[in-house]
Amino acid sequence: ARSHDVNMASAIVRSIRTRLSTVARAGAVSSSWKQRAVHTCKAASAIRVQVGDDPNVPTVDDVSVNITFVNYNGIRTTVRGRVGQSLLEVAQQHDYEFLDGACGGGGGTYAIKQDGLWTEDQYGEGAACSFCHVIIAPDLAPILPEPLRDESLRLGLLEDPSSKVEGLSRLGCQIKVTKDMEGMVVHCPDSGYSDIP
Repeated sequence: ARSHDVNMASAIVRSIRTRLSTVARAGAVSSSWKQRAVHTCKAASAIRVQVGDDPNVPTVDDVSVNITFVNYNGIRTTVRGRVGQSLLEVAQQHDYEFLDGACGGGGGTYAIKQDGLWTEDQYGEGAACSFCHVIIAPDLAPILPEPLRDESLRLGLLEDPSSKVEGLSRLGCQIKVTKDMEGMVVHCPDSGYSDIP
């Protein structure tokens, strides 16, 4: 990934230098334009050196994962998701039409489990529908946090209870993407329930 970033910066420098020499040969270069071009080349060269030399500079691969959505017809669509987004946000970002969030995620998590003994209420309404119902792959179920009360209630109201898979059915708005989810497969069944008028 870092070599890709370094190659991209090198391509920018080459492109600017080529344009500058082409325009200079034509004699149509103003001194201010030439100064800006030289400054841009220096900046791109500095980026190329920084990205190539600094292991602390995150790359796109460091903060994103591939997620495969499978619709009810079995058609697979692989997209990139940023760490920290919900599965619903990833689907919406890529205009994936088979995962709908009528409530827009409902304000995120309703409560956070503390020490496994009690939950702390958070601001936000929590999930208000189950249109973003997904079925996650069994191998990824252990790495996800358990569904909270509000999510469990919404899953219990699914229009088609046969589409629910115990332990694997979740709401996409409540699952935050982590680096551990690289290659995650998410099934989107054809069902949902909404009490939003």
